Amino acid sequence: MAAKLHLDGRSIASERDLHDAIADQLQPPVYGRNLDALDEVLTQMVEPPIEILWTDAARSRSVLGDRFEKFVEVFRDVEAQYKPGQYRFDLRMD
Repeated sequence: MAAKLHLDGRSIASERDLHDAIADQLQPPVYGRNLDALDEVLTQMVEPPIEILWTDAARSRSVLGDRFEKFVEVFRDVEAQYKPGQYRFDLRMD
């Protein structure tokens, strides 16, 4: 069974909201709520396959500013570490 994370830009009003959604849905044993911890959760704590869907990401970009790009960078970097079919990151701006 795939680990699934759905980030809905309509419900993300802050970086804290984003970290809360990650923690609530993936339920890692520990989560430091920062970008390094996010990388650790996705590469060491959650068993693949992993599916991440971020909808209404344009709204998240407007709320998070430059931090939005940092989160996307982590998701993309993690994607490069997995074999095809083990990890999928789908970013939908609308």
